[in-house]
Amino acid sequence: MTDGEARVQAAVDGLGYDFRQFTVPHFVKHLEALRTRDIILHGVAFDQGLHGFWVQAETADYVFFNRRTHEVHQAHHILHELGHMMLRHQLRDLAAFLPPELMAHLRASISAAPQGHCRRWDPHDTPEEREAELFVRRLQREILLAGRLAALTHPDTSIGALDRFTRGLGYDG
Repeated sequence: MTDGEARVQAAVDGLGYDFRQFTVPHFVKHLEALRTRDIILHGVAFDQGLHGFWVQAETADYVFFNRRTHEVHQAHHILHELGHMMLRHQLRDLAAFLPPELMAHLRASISAAPQGHCRRWDPHDTPEEREAELFVRRLQREILLAGRLAALTHPDTSIGALDRFTRGLGYDG
């Protein structure tokens, strides 16, 4: 096992999460409790080259994902960015990766100097990106073993307005 693999496995083991309860919103709530910080998810219509990014602001973490992609890809990109958080990857100046108009919006609404991680084309171009991808694969394995694959591959209901009601029913789909 490489150092990166050991770090990822330790991070997943340290989550203390019951994957039999897995849905993306439930998992995010668990991580919020662990980090004692809000994690706010935003679906945005990105261009095709941008998959997602994470911004660590003063009081909360923001995960942006491409709402134009399939829900399976959205879940993958969300989990990837959460991996950067949980692996405590070094924050980067997002101005080097994001379009100027998006940076201006982030500066105005979230943080004067947005820092975080950005996933664009190749998810394997740096050791940190490879670790975040391995984090997702380890989570997917745990989700599969817990019999919760359906929660990863489709929403609780196709009617968005009913989400808050169906999640409370504990339906395993």
